[in-house]
Amino acid sequence: VTVECDTTKVKEEVEFLFYKLLKIDRRIWNWAKNLFIFGDYFVEVIINPNNPKDGILKTLPLPCESMYKIETTKGKLIEFQQSKEGPDYQSLTRVPVTKANEADLQQSTAIRFHPNQIVHMKIGDDRRTFYPYGVSLIEPARGPAHQLRLMEDAMLVYRLTRAPERRVFYIDVGQLPPYKAEAFMERMKDQFRKKKVSSGKGGNNASSVEERWHAPAQDEDYWLPLRPNSGTRIETLPGAQNLGEIDDAIYFRNKLFAALNFPKSYFSQEDPNATRITLSAQDVKFARMIERLQTSLEDGLYSLAERHLELRGFPEESYQDLMIKLTPPSDWRELSRVEIVTNRINNAGSLKG
Repeated sequence: VTVECDTTKVKEEVEFLFYKLLKIDRRIWNWAKNLFIFGDYFVEVIINPNNPKDGILKTLPLPCESMYKIETTKGKLIEFQQSKEGPDYQSLTRVPVTKANEADLQQSTAIRFHPNQIVHMKIGDDRRTFYPYGVSLIEPARGPAHQLRLMEDAMLVYRLTRAPERRVFYIDVGQLPPYKAEAFMERMKDQFRKKKVSSGKGGNNASSVEERWHAPAQDEDYWLPLRPNSGTRIETLPGAQNLGEIDDAIYFRNKLFAALNFPKSYFSQEDPNATRITLSAQDVKFARMIERLQTSLEDGLYSLAERHLELRGFPEESYQDLMIKLTPPSDWRELSRVEIVTNRINNAGSLKG
């Protein structure tokens, strides 16, 4: 986080707030992660009510699934509320939160916040979707993610059922009638698949045995009696031969990556030189998306700095030029910009000459 301001005192005060009090250099990674996953991030500003001139003392992140932003139809912010059951609109008709005392706040079923108590960061401002809240970056990827999960489950089931080899037994039943042929087949099955062991339930009677399931191992030999000109034989059915065909899963994976706006070069591990170049350098479009997302964080940090300076008593004119900037995502893009500006300067110099 870089603070830019012509007034030195303002710059020092904001840097003291960010780096000493809020430890923003360590926390902003988690702030950004939650903002991009949920589309919203709510931060409670904590001050000393007995001495507000001390400014912001610390911040407390609030769960976005229980936060509600109350606005008018014109978009004017009234207050924030926190509740598991939903917003308490009845409390709005009794008394505004700016004039409510402790007894009025106790009557509400939700925790009411003054608009200046909460800093709301959000992505997007489309009224057709989730307004007045933001839109998660993974919202477009929910459908492809479910499809990919179903495809992977189906592939796993197919591999488990088709991987082992199956054996086909051709048993010569001679001239046996059909009902005797079926009984002969069942007896042959029992000989191969059941093992007689002592049950121990018959006391000292050694003849008390029971048949247990005994699956034949793959390396066991089969011994079958043959008659002259007999047709008895065993053949092996091969397992699934197309286990390496995963084009359908790759299709849904690429669809998921496209919904998440990731460039293809980020996921290709085939090129050994791909890791030497940054992701943003390979795809400038991705760098532009990162810069757009950084503006949401920058607006939230600017709101924190503005409220802190207002509490500290700085005049508004002293921080009109205050700017909060985040690290550029692509050094290569910065170099390309410098090259473009240099060419423009050279062209201007040649035209002037």
